[in-house]
Amino acid sequence: MNMSKELRKSISLRIPLTVQIHKLDSHWFCENTELGLASCGTSQDEAVRHICEDFIMTWDGLRNEGDDDLTLDARELRDRLREMIGGSDIAG
Repeated sequence: MNMSKELRKSISLRIPLTVQIHKLDSHWFCENTELGLASCGTSQDEAVRHICEDFIMTWDGLRNEGDDDLTLDARELRDRLREMIGGSDIAG
């Protein structure tokens, strides 16, 4: 399965997703420590695309879960993602 094709979704963020980007040898790395997201790629664009895909997959996994089904950390992450997304939702 090609994840890039499966994740052709967009999210309008009310609060921007900020990442630290650095290069080590021939790889680029993106990280957002607040959300616990990290990615890498052979180009800066690829690393950024991967962290965006991780954001969407994380949101998709948490957005409809009830509090009783999540750990405290997962609830806090879901709530932070909700703040960042605001009233918007994923559009396919």
